[in-house]
Amino acid sequence: MRYFLISALIALAGLMVGGGTASYLTYNKLIRQFQNIPGSPIILTAVYDKEKHILLYTITNPGTTPLTIVEKALVFTPGKESKEQAYILSNIPANVVLPPLSTVVVELKLKAETEELKPGDVVVATFTYQHPLSDDLYTVVHTFEHGPKEQKTEQQGQKEEAK
Repeated sequence: MRYFLISALIALAGLMVGGGTASYLTYNKLIRQFQNIPGSPIILTAVYDKEKHILLYTITNPGTTPLTIVEKALVFTPGKESKEQAYILSNIPANVVLPPLSTVVVELKLKAETEELKPGDVVVATFTYQHPLSDDLYTVVHTFEHGPKEQKTEQQGQKEEAK
């Protein structure tokens, strides 16, 4: 009986050490693989700057590999209050690097010599990006509608800062 208990304890200890070692090695391999998965950029905010006549996009890279925005494009659709004609600007070179796990502000200039955005105007922006693991191109599209909603959120933010 005594030899049986000793051999059972040795076997149990071997299983625990083997299981712990295998778990550790598997965990490290998975972590390395997940670290190489590129994230997709997420557009957090879009704000219109009247003075510079540009849209400022706050874009975050949730992945652990750097992303490069290679080009931008936009489609402008006028609202009811606007006198401006609809237009498209495409293939605007960007070359903006989004470092891993960080946030960057990207400027998108509207067409020169056009009037400022009016409530109801819609700008659809397309950002084309790539990551270092492949030569493929990917896109992120964001719709921005200028109007009272944006002004309300800005006013609410100012009130919260005042408190």
